Amino acid sequence: ASGALQYMDVFNLHIYPGKRKPECYVPQMELLLKQMDEHVAEPKPIWITEYSYYGVDQLPWEPYVRGPGGWAQNRLLRDAKECADYSVRFAVIMMAHGVEKICYHCGCAMSNEVNAFGVAAWMTAYGGEPTKTYAAQAAMSNMLGAKPKFAAPLEKPERVKGASTDDVYGYSFQCGRRAVLVAWAPAPDPPAFAGVNSSDWLLQIPNRADAFDIVGVPLDGKAIRLGESPVYVVSASIPAEELAKRSALAPVD
Repeated sequence: ASGALQYMDVFNLHIYPGKRKPECYVPQMELLLKQMDEHVAEPKPIWITEYSYYGVDQLPWEPYVRGPGGWAQNRLLRDAKECADYSVRFAVIMMAHGVEKICYHCGCAMSNEVNAFGVAAWMTAYGGEPTKTYAAQAAMSNMLGAKPKFAAPLEKPERVKGASTDDVYGYSFQCGRRAVLVAWAPAPDPPAFAGVNSSDWLLQIPNRADAFDIVGVPLDGKAIRLGESPVYVVSASIPAEELAKRSALAPVD
C-alpha cells in the first residue's frame, strides 16, 4: 500500500511449512495476488528462494529422540512418501499462483559417514541414494518441463451427489506442445465421519489423454481414483484450459 512493489524486480518467499498441508497456502497465495493487483499494474514475478518439507523412511539411529533445538527433526512428516506427496502438491499450488522458481534447501546428505546423514536429507540418502521425494520431484520436472504456464484450475461443481468437492484439487498447465493436469484429493482435516471423503473421488480421463502416477508410471483405465498422491493427466492434442474442463470429477459408486 506504501508503494514498495514498484521498487521490486522479484517478490521473494521463504517458506518452511513444517507439518502443515500444502493446501493451507491456497488462500494465502490468492490474497497475495489480490494485493499485488491492487497496488501494481502487473504482478511481480514470485520466487521461492528457500523452502523444504522433511520426511525420511530410515531414521539415522534407533531409538530416535528429537532434540529440543533441532530444525528438520522437529518438522518431520510421517515418512518419505508423505514428504513426496506434500512436496509435489506444494510446488503445483505455488506454480498455479504466480510462482516462477522454487529453490529447495539442502535435500542431500551432508556427511559421508554411515548413519550420520541426519533427517534434513530428504532428497538423497547416504551415498546419494535417491529417495521417494527425489523420484516424485524428477517425475514432476519431466511432466511439466522447464516453463509450465498455468492455464486453469480443474473445473468442478461445488457439490456432486450432495458431497462437497472442497477437498479435491486440480491445476492445468500448458507445457509447450502438451497440456498437463495435476490432480489429487487429500483426506479432510479433520477427517470426515460421513459422506464422500478423499478416497471416494474418481477423475474421468478424457479421450486423447493419458494418466500417470506421482512417479510417472502409466495408469490403466479411464477413471482414476484420487487420493493423497497427485496424478498427472497428459494430452498432446487437448489445450490445457480445455483439459481442465474435460477431466470430469465423479464420486465412487
